[in-house]
Amino acid sequence: MSSVLKVSLSAALRAELREVLLARRGALEAELALHEQGESRVQHATTVLAEAAQEGWAHDADREVDLAMSDREHVSLAEINAALSRLDGPDFGVCGECGDAIAPARLLAQPQALRCTACETMLEARQGVVVHPRL
Repeated sequence: MSSVLKVSLSAALRAELREVLLARRGALEAELALHEQGESRVQHATTVLAEAAQEGWAHDADREVDLAMSDREHVSLAEINAALSRLDGPDFGVCGECGDAIAPARLLAQPQALRCTACETMLEARQGVVVHPRL
């Protein structure tokens, strides 16, 4: 990694990023509340597994999808909370791989991003992630 670049994000951009992150966090919390019906992650998993045991193997796929969605929502919420914690720090907006600045457009689209587009693309290529171009 090259020497860490000091990124100077304007106060206005940081405020906009905070608004985006808080809005996404609120939406995710609402989704989780609806999805898990007010239960904790563990309680929800227990409920889903108990229902699946009563309904038999025919609903195994539904159970797996439900639990995967819940897991993904929790991961996304953790990423957003971590980004909010880092937002006012000097390293926010610095790529964790190469130390270059993360483009403001990327931060606005993905404020929890830890890597610049080039480094994220290389990481995904190493992990075998297939990227489908969008129009």
